[in-house]
Amino acid sequence: MSRKVEKREVGLFITFLIVLVIIIELVSRNFIPSYFFPPPSAIGAEIFRDYSFFFYHTFILIKEVTIGFSVGLTVALSLALIFTYSELLQRTFQPLATIGYLTPKTALVPLFIIWFGTGILSKVMLILLITFFPILINTMTGLVDIDPEELNYFRSLKASRFEILRYLRLPNSIPYMFSGIRIGIIMAFLGGVIAEFIGGSRGIGWVLLYHMTTGETAKMFASLLYIMIFGLVYFKGIEAIQRIIAPWWEPTEEAVQA
Repeated sequence: MSRKVEKREVGLFITFLIVLVIIIELVSRNFIPSYFFPPPSAIGAEIFRDYSFFFYHTFILIKEVTIGFSVGLTVALSLALIFTYSELLQRTFQPLATIGYLTPKTALVPLFIIWFGTGILSKVMLILLITFFPILINTMTGLVDIDPEELNYFRSLKASRFEILRYLRLPNSIPYMFSGIRIGIIMAFLGGVIAEFIGGSRGIGWVLLYHMTTGETAKMFASLLYIMIFGLVYFKGIEAIQRIIAPWWEPTEEAVQA
């Protein structure tokens, strides 16, 4: 995609967003009660009025997500590499990984609070578990799902296992790996917020729940916007890293073509 096309799309998106905000402002002021859906101007006022308060609690969530996601990513990638060269481990762990991936992790929050307390550790452990499985399964798929003809070609050249890993398996796994990472970071923010809902007295998730109980809808939306903005920053950061590591792979273009 050319820079000119990208700038045009960004301009269209910003224009659409401005028009949408104006429409919502007019509708919410004239037809919708403020306790149900406050106008964007009221939400913006809350964002800037208590920005230090919101930033403080948002960065608690950011810290939880960063630690849990980083550890989950490291463990998942390490195990994926180990399982690639052990068919026995693959067959043993693959069903367990699938079960773990399908298990609703948020249902484990009460157990994590009992085991690790209501502090940051329980949130980090939940985020670690949530991010671990999609990254592991996707990366393992990319490392193992190799074209047999390409693999036979490398073997005919008497390539070592390390050379096959470096020049064949790793390049093939990058799209799968980043798909898992993008899923993982989204689930990390979701899991962190839910964990703060259930067991916590700090964090932007707790702030969101607190303002729900007090009926301060504008502050609820302000909390949501902080979560969305920082979640988007993380997501776009991962996309930027992917473009550096694998510039040939453009998932958005593939999605459009599909």
